[in-house]
Amino acid sequence: MKLPKKIRLGGKTFGIILWNRDDEAESNSGSISHGNQTIKILKTHPDQMRDTLWHEAVHMVLTAAGLMEANKNEAMVAILAHGIDDILANNPDIRGMYEK
Repeated sequence: MKLPKKIRLGGKTFGIILWNRDDEAESNSGSISHGNQTIKILKTHPDQMRDTLWHEAVHMVLTAAGLMEANKNEAMVAILAHGIDDILANNPDIRGMYEK
């Protein structure tokens, strides 16, 4: 599986950085830095990497919408991320709506 190199939202571009657990003492499988406009994804199983990317993308959307309290609810963020991933993975016609 190949992750995108960047994600755009609301005129901002967030770079995607892959990292190894050995590189840092970070315990999460991903993180987002709004100041640096980067999303870090741990190099692991492809399904986990995709889920982590969606998890951080949901954080990105909630922050852009100014929903900071909702952004702190990790369980909700995880549920939304998994749901988006599942819908896109299992419904190719939806993905096709965005093809030019």
